[in-house]
Formats: sequence, C-alpha cells, structure tokens
Amino acid sequence: MSGMIEIAKFAVLEAWRTRFIAMLILAGVAALGLSLFSGQLAVTETAQTRAAITGAAVRLVWVVALAVFVIAGLVREQQDKGIEWYWAMPLSRRHYFLGKLLGFAAVAAIACAISFIALLWTVPISWLAQWSVALFLELLIVSGFGVLCALAFSQTPAAVVATLAFYGLGRVIDAVVLMVRAPLLPETQLSAWIQPLVDVIAAIMPDFSIFAHGGWLAYGPSGDALAMVAAHAALYLVLVGCAGLIDIHRKNL
Repeated sequence: MSGMIEIAKFAVLEAWRTRFIAMLILAGVAALGLSLFSGQLAVTETAQTRAAITGAAVRLVWVVALAVFVIAGLVREQQDKGIEWYWAMPLSRRHYFLGKLLGFAAVAAIACAISFIALLWTVPISWLAQWSVALFLELLIVSGFGVLCALAFSQTPAAVVATLAFYGLGRVIDAVVLMVRAPLLPETQLSAWIQPLVDVIAAIMPDFSIFAHGGWLAYGPSGDALAMVAAHAALYLVLVGCAGLIDIHRKNL
C-alpha cells in the first residue's frame, strides 16, 4: 500500500515539475475570462449562456490536457527505461498500475478544484459541486483509458489518438444510435447490418454525454443525474482497471 502511495506522489510531483498544474491554473484564468466574454454574447439568459459555454470549454480542455499528460508521462517512462526503476523496488505490477491511477486521480481532482474556483462566482455552489464531481469521474475514466492505451501502444501519438477517439465516440454514441434507428434514407441491406453493430458499440462504450453536461451549470442537474453518472463511472472504471491489470501482467516491460 505504501508503494502505491509513493507512485501516486511521483505522478503528482511530475505534474508539478512539468508545470502541468501551472498550465491548468492559467487555463482556469482563461476560463474566467471566457465566462466574462461569453455572457456578452447572449441577448437573454446571460448567466445561463455564460455558464454553459464556459463549462463546455473547461470540460474539453481538461479532458484533452489530462489525456496528453497521462500518456506522455507513461510512454516516456517506458522509452527512458524509467519503469525499470519501479521494478527494482519490492513492488508488484498491480501496485504500480493502481498507484499510477491514484496519482492521476489526484491530478484530476486538482484540475476540478481549479475549475470549481474559476466558476464559483457564476454558478450556484450546489450545481457547481455536482458538475465538478461528474467531471472528476469523467476524467478518471479518460485517464484510466489513457493508461491502458499508453501501455498497449507505447507510442504517444497512437495512444493519444486512441484515447481521444474513445472519448469522442462516447460523446456522440447516443446521437449515432438515434440516427441509425430513425434513418433518413431508405433501408438497405447494409443498414440492416449497421444497426446491430451500432447497438453493440453503444452497449460497450460509456455514454459521456450524461457526464458534466453544460445544462447542469445553466439550469441545475436533475434529481438522480449524479447517481446515474456515478454508477456509470464505477462500471467503466472497473472494466478499464481490469483490462489494464491484465495487459500490464502479460507485457514484457
């Protein structure tokens, strides 16, 4: 357990030394400026428009930034043989993997705290707190999948593309299912194959459209929205964690 904590500390320390946290703070200041500017674009519902636009921008920046940070750090460890230093310690691969996830979770929590402070004056605190928790859970899934891709591909570009494609598909999969089930064009033999394929993909993919929705900041989340997000996140964190543990045990790192 102590080994996991030490690895998590190294991950947070890396975020500090590479100025990743400083970049997050600057992005938080930029988000504050965006909220001031976007409020001037709306004729009505100025506060709601400001909150929704700023929340959507922060969410996208946090996801992309954390994915790149996670993957670049892990790939660099593999290429520089820094990972062998961990294997020289009395530490199992399971502890290494879980320690990395714990460290990246701490970095995600810092990012969410920065966005919480930046948006605090524009959004009711109860709405913002629930949105921040949902964003944190979303970042956990993305960082976990990023760890899996970094270990699987060992190349930064491929792992980043795979992670962002996973996230992008998760954001639009609900809309894709609706389009397939209510097609605008006449049905063909090909469309008969596409619908079952899309249904299978939708069953596997996490539905990121329900996470940290901008409407939560504008009008507040529904009563069970956060509980649904938490259950969704728990399921996919377990799946990603199991896949990562299987992959790291079978690899010759």
